[in-house]
Amino acid sequence: MAAQNDDPIKRSAELTRLFRTLNHDVKSPLHAIETLSSMYCEDPDSFSPEEKQSFVFEINRSVHGINETVAGIMHWLDYHRTRDELPRIETDVSLAVAEAIRMVQSSLQSKNIELIRELPADGKDVTEYKGSLAQIVRTLLSNAIKYSHAGGKAILRVQESDSAPSIFIEVEDFGVGLDEQVRDGLFDYTKRTMKEGTSGEKGAGLGLLLARDIAQQNSASLDVFPKEGPGALFRLLWPVRIEQNL
Repeated sequence: MAAQNDDPIKRSAELTRLFRTLNHDVKSPLHAIETLSSMYCEDPDSFSPEEKQSFVFEINRSVHGINETVAGIMHWLDYHRTRDELPRIETDVSLAVAEAIRMVQSSLQSKNIELIRELPADGKDVTEYKGSLAQIVRTLLSNAIKYSHAGGKAILRVQESDSAPSIFIEVEDFGVGLDEQVRDGLFDYTKRTMKEGTSGEKGAGLGLLLARDIAQQNSASLDVFPKEGPGALFRLLWPVRIEQNL
């Protein structure tokens, strides 16, 4: 596995994306904060209460975006630092999914998103590098919530594959969706495919890239598929046993 992680071309692309993210997702909101605060400091009495409230809202949104960006970058760097040391364990899929749902529960509630669960009655054990499966499912659910409209719904499906000893985990939302150009570049390190969520949520644009990276480390695959109607559909195919030749 170490040989995969030392690929200089991929490593260069990863670092390039990190630097671009820092330049865009930190520099832009900092500029907005500086501009708004400077305007207010120069003549605070010239602004109406409504304008002042909009200033505070925009500054708060910018600060939140910076926090999300820094957290995403630190998560990315931490994963790449420790991924070779993660133990391989047996995991109950239902427990991993339940943990992922728990981690996004507050986000579901804040946007009043209904999460429909289509889960098998019996649990299924798979091998993973510790924490990988829950982390990927959490990312997919967070993405679905981010791009769903308040009061909307998302579907989480888990089922066994008929063609191989593996499981499918699907997350489907009915939000703003993805056009073909964005979908084609979604997992490309060299392209920026970010856009704000339906409530103005920002992020580092690294979540799905990291999720696919983790999936590949576990001999799994993560893809996005076109769907009829609005929204997006992501499918994770996870083997029952991790290949031993990683």
